[in-house]
Amino acid sequence: PRTSSAQYRNAKKITREELKPGDLVFFSTIGPGATHVGIYTGGGKFIHAPSTGKRIEIVSMDNSYWKKAFHGAGTYLR
Repeated sequence: PRTSSAQYRNAKKITREELKPGDLVFFSTIGPGATHVGIYTGGGKFIHAPSTGKRIEIVSMDNSYWKKAFHGAGTYLR
């Protein structure tokens, strides 16, 4: 699936405690539902593209912004 909401709908849902590197983490950033997606890298961090023209970042899921915006997690790997 191309969009974050479609990726969330089609992924096998997992808990935050079940996350493994390569799983997807979804966030509600611009409205309800999954509007942003990142790839979990392990150690409570994920990689994502913040917005057009900005550099890809690796950030902590415990950052106050991302913690509040967390919508769920899913996998296509298991």
